[in-house]
Amino acid sequence: MKMARLAALAAVAVVGLVLATPAHAQTATFSNLVDAAPGSSWNPDTTAVDPQNPNRLVFGFHSSISPTSWTSLGSIYLSLLQQVDPAATTAELGRMRELIERDGTLWEVLDSRGRPWHSASRLSISDASMLWGAILLDLLEEDARR
Repeated sequence: MKMARLAALAAVAVVGLVLATPAHAQTATFSNLVDAAPGSSWNPDTTAVDPQNPNRLVFGFHSSISPTSWTSLGSIYLSLLQQVDPAATTAELGRMRELIERDGTLWEVLDSRGRPWHSASRLSISDASMLWGAILLDLLEEDARR
């Protein structure tokens, strides 16, 4: 009895496999892609479907040229540049020194003109005298000793 039931189930499975339609690959469609922060991350103009895999979207990115500069990242960059090219570091440190002497502080974020950044609404502004200025101070002192 168990054998008969098992044989019947196997027969149903075989019939199901024979009658089943083959699966077809699906292709995703991408449309109306909008960047949440236009101009600051991915670029819709250079974003496209991968020609080898239509289900893969290849994101293009902006040139990384930002209208703002974060001085903390600049200080870290300069500390690395110091190890690779001390002469170039001296020139870059000179620019930072000029900004600090001009304003009497190290701003958190500078705009494209080298001025303290503020949001369009002016509700958010660059902070002054940030702690990471210690990284820059260390570099300035080291540069002065050379």
